[in-house]
Amino acid sequence: MRKYIYLWITSLLLVVACTDDDRVFSESSDARGQAYLANCNKTLKASPEGWKLVYYPKAGTYGGYTFLFSFKDEGRVDMLADIARRAGNYSYKLTMEESAILSFDSYSPLHILADPQYVSLSKGLEGDFEFVIRSVADDSIKLVGKKNRVEVALVRATAADWESVGNLPAVQDLFTTGAYELWQLYVNGEENEGSSMSLDSLSHVCSITYRSDGDLITVSVPYLLTDNGCQFSKRVEIEGVSFDALTLVEGTSGNNRAFESNDPEHAIRVGVVVDIPLNLTPEQIPTFEQDPGKRAVELFRSENKDSKGISWYKVVDMSDDLKALWDELIADRPNFREFMVILDYNDKNPGAFSFRCVEEGVDKYYRYGFDTFDMLDGSLDRVVFKNSSGSKATNSYNPSPWANRGDYTGHANVTSMRKNFFFSSSGFTVIRDYKDTYWFRSIKNPEQWWKLKVVN
Repeated sequence: MRKYIYLWITSLLLVVACTDDDRVFSESSDARGQAYLANCNKTLKASPEGWKLVYYPKAGTYGGYTFLFSFKDEGRVDMLADIARRAGNYSYKLTMEESAILSFDSYSPLHILADPQYVSLSKGLEGDFEFVIRSVADDSIKLVGKKNRVEVALVRATAADWESVGNLPAVQDLFTTGAYELWQLYVNGEENEGSSMSLDSLSHVCSITYRSDGDLITVSVPYLLTDNGCQFSKRVEIEGVSFDALTLVEGTSGNNRAFESNDPEHAIRVGVVVDIPLNLTPEQIPTFEQDPGKRAVELFRSENKDSKGISWYKVVDMSDDLKALWDELIADRPNFREFMVILDYNDKNPGAFSFRCVEEGVDKYYRYGFDTFDMLDGSLDRVVFKNSSGSKATNSYNPSPWANRGDYTGHANVTSMRKNFFFSSSGFTVIRDYKDTYWFRSIKNPEQWWKLKVVN
């Protein structure tokens, strides 16, 4: 009997204990959560000049971005960022889930970093606009992205920060070339032939192309905009010079602007050169004398690559004798559309002489590969393309099968264009009119020429 009494008392105590715990901890947990959110909101609004965030959404892949926030009443926040031209007012909220969450719930510059329309693979720049609050202090608030789990920190901003960040879009503009501008790299005061630079204003990745021992090399590194240039996320080395920032050269501006590396000797300098179209006419081509220092062939190869590293040029005009061959070809083969020159289209050939035709609404291509860019007499603008039987060049076509391709490849005028002009052993002078326009002038007969334009 006594045993049953003990069991009854023990059970009663357990029930009472569980009931009291549920009541006490449920109420106090909710109360503590609301109090914590209230304290977070109070702290967010307490900083006189707001808060600063330097955000690398995916370190090593994309660059950094600077944001400023000034939190207001009624769930509103003023926001300024280096990827926005002006400050805007947006909504935010604090909620309690498993942890406290700070959400920016109207489309803002933060959302650009998460918007899949801007970068491939539907991931955007892999940024967040909802953050788990890890800790709150008077001078810093530690957060972690709710989706991508990147740890960041808000720190108290100053009035100077608002002025500085407001000027960062103008700094980005300094790195952006105009219609007729190119970047030229100089190493220890010497021009580096074939060099170039670009800074992607969305991904914040800087790419610098330079020549070393005859080869063109491209280095890419994420960056963060600064008051007078950009800071790289890691050091890079070009021709033995190690640096991790570019700074605007004092006294330079407009189309004379230049940036220099932050190594002790400032050995790397990148300056703007103005590139104005020549707007040549067919009548000028046979006798046109190009600047012998113009790297026309190298630029033809390097400055118009698509996202896959391929350059596509279409023949848009030709000399009268070649035009006569063309007219006969079109009369015989009305499905014939164009001749093209394609560069770096596969691993076997640096380029191809190609043609396109359309049959029953389907584009069909035939490509005669060439395997060398043989420069003549040490020049920078004269070249021979080789497709001889002794070369390693390969031909290809698509789509496959293409049963009647011989109707085109065997046509006498296609053969003449291919053998007697493009693959002539005498070669060409390549004339650069502008970055999207080139002329091929026969060395054997300067009256023969093609005009080519980039295919976008």
